[in-house]
Amino acid sequence: MAIGRGVIVAPDRTGKGTNALWRRPPDAIFPSYGPKSLLSHMSIAHGRGVSFAVMPNAKLALDIDRPADLEAAARTQVGAATRAALDALGYPALGRR
Repeated sequence: MAIGRGVIVAPDRTGKGTNALWRRPPDAIFPSYGPKSLLSHMSIAHGRGVSFAVMPNAKLALDIDRPADLEAAARTQVGAATRAALDALGYPALGRR
């Protein structure tokens, strides 16, 4: 997706948080943090008259905030460095079925 001035958000797996934030220009909006940051980004963008889009991306949707998130990550196809880290943390069998 090509944009001029605007904001694109890739949400977390709950659809409420922000796991990736593209801004053009970089100061189009200021970043917001927390479990409801997607709504905050949308509100700020609309308030500043900046185009806003949500683009879900499965590879960006998973955060690692809790131990259960490691198990979820281990069940997905991950890159070699992530797989090595999961193996080192004791999650080697998951995702290799």
